[in-house]
Amino acid sequence: MTRNEIREQRKNTLRAIQGLVSTYGWLSSIPSYKRVAAELNHDNIKTIWGNDWTTKRVCRFLQRMGYSGLHGINEELQGRPRKVLK
Repeated sequence: MTRNEIREQRKNTLRAIQGLVSTYGWLSSIPSYKRVAAELNHDNIKTIWGNDWTTKRVCRFLQRMGYSGLHGINEELQGRPRKVLK
């Protein structure tokens, strides 16, 4: 996989997670990591290495992308940026 392919896959995964968090926004809560991992696996979105998603992998992915977890994504979607600065 080239760098550009990896970068594009990460963007697509992040968009999928943001979509899941936004659909739960009307419930005024965010989904659990377990729910996000299950949805990513259901949609056949794999990790960079081609593995299935686990709760820990979702958490680590968001940390690597600079977010403070699902809560950080939810805050950003509501217009309050919560991205961790590197």
